[in-house]
Amino acid sequence: MTPIDPRLQDMQDIIAAPAASWWPLAPGWYALAATALTLVLVTSWLLYRRYQERRMQRAALRQLQQLTATASIAELTHLLKQTTQAYFPNHALVSLPTAKWHAFLLQQLSNSAQARYSELLDEIAAQAYQDPSRQTTQPYGALQQRYYQFVKHWLKHALPPNKQALREASHD
Repeated sequence: MTPIDPRLQDMQDIIAAPAASWWPLAPGWYALAATALTLVLVTSWLLYRRYQERRMQRAALRQLQQLTATASIAELTHLLKQTTQAYFPNHALVSLPTAKWHAFLLQQLSNSAQARYSELLDEIAAQAYQDPSRQTTQPYGALQQRYYQFVKHWLKHALPPNKQALREASHD
């Protein structure tokens, strides 16, 4: 055995430093947590607002689904006017003459949808002034089916209105 140097006898054993603690966190982690929490809250609030804005649209689509087999043009128009009144409460849209009412409905749609449905709305307006004996006697004829598709499309794509549509409706 080797003799121990007397100078080394007074030395203590090596003590390892304690492991670094994860708490308290560095300031960057607090900033990241606050940002993530803010992002989650703002996103949740925006999604809730969007859900609430579409409440009347969902109700109208459910009501339209119930009208499927028996809906007349008058019933479908009434549903459109009720829903429109919910989204444009301060405007007299529901009492517009037929031509202006149809122009308003088309104005809310894209250009391709306007082109597709303008002839249908003209046909419906013309049928309203025909002799009742010449009108179709089918409870749910081809014209009603096409109008039903138009109402469904309009409810899905024109609601809720954007701010520009609300401004334009207030000028009419």
